[in-house]
Amino acid sequence: MTKIPSLTYDKVIRALQRDGWVVVRQKGSHIRLQKRTINEV
Repeated sequence: MTKIPSLTYDKVIRALQRDGWVVVRQKGSHIRLQKRTINEV
């Protein structure tokens, strides 16, 4: 079984933002993200 590489939260957030996610709010280490789509007004 292969070992899954560990990622920092910075790398994860940046990868999600490249895919269209935006940080809506943050409280401490808890980050709420929301997916923005082309169809949204």
